[in-house]
Amino acid sequence: MKALPKTPVPVADNATALIAFQLLAPNNATVMLMGSFNAWQELPMAKGADGYFRVTVPLVDGAHQYKFRLQSQSWFFTPGEWVEITDPY
Repeated sequence: MKALPKTPVPVADNATALIAFQLLAPNNATVMLMGSFNAWQELPMAKGADGYFRVTVPLVDGAHQYKFRLQSQSWFFTPGEWVEITDPY
């Protein structure tokens, strides 16, 4: 087995990487991802049997903002109200 390098491998400018986003929302039917990387347009996420919604996005190296948008099933929102969950970082 080859040892991992001790220092990070440099990444070329404008290099892209596949970044996985996921949100646990087992009681919801629809979740969208929106971000600075796609002009805040809704990107549908796929729901798995485990209740996680997932999507993989190719992103250019750098800082990005994002949020999730979903129709709430919570008792403290109006039923079916669209709610945005902001990037906590």
